[in-house]
Amino acid sequence: MTLTDAHTTHLHHIFYALCRERNWSLGFPTSFDFGYLDADNRTVQARIIVGDRKPTILFHPMAFNECNGHLVKGLLHHELCHHLLGSDVGHGPAFTALEEGWDDFMLFKSESVNFARTLQRRRPKYVLSCDTCGLKFERNSLPVGRMACRGCCEKFSNGKFDDNYNLHIGVVSMSES
Repeated sequence: MTLTDAHTTHLHHIFYALCRERNWSLGFPTSFDFGYLDADNRTVQARIIVGDRKPTILFHPMAFNECNGHLVKGLLHHELCHHLLGSDVGHGPAFTALEEGWDDFMLFKSESVNFARTLQRRRPKYVLSCDTCGLKFERNSLPVGRMACRGCCEKFSNGKFDDNYNLHIGVVSMSES
C-alpha cells in the first residue's frame, strides 16, 4: 500500500537529513518507492525490496505513530545501509559497522526495541461479517473451517448450514484495535 502524503513528505525530509549526516550521495528520495508493510506483521519493522524497478522500502504503518523521533529515521537508515552494501551482505560485520557508525544509532536501537515489544503485545482481531443481514462481530482468534451466519441460516434455510450465508473474515488493523 502506498504511503500517505504526510508520511511520504516526512520520509523525504528524513532521507535528505540522513544523506547530509552520513555524507551519502544516494540521489533523490524519489529514486525509491515507499509503502507500508502488512499492519498485522508482528516481527518486521521495515524491509527493502530490490527488483527490476526502483527499490521499494516498506515500513510498518504503526512505526509512524510509535516514533519518538528516531524510530522511522533509524528504519530508513537501516534499509539504506542494505541498499548501499547490496542484498548479499545481510547483517554481517560490514553492515553492522556501517549502521552503528551513525551517531543516532543507539537512540534508534532503543526505540526499535520498544517498538518490537509493542508489536509482540498486540494481537489482531478478526471481523466476521454476513453480506446478507449485515451482522458483524469480532473474534480474537482466526476461525477454523467454514462458518455461516446462524440468523440467516435459521431464517432462510430452516436452520441448516447454507453456503449462501458464509461469513466473510476480515482483520481489524492493529493500529485500530
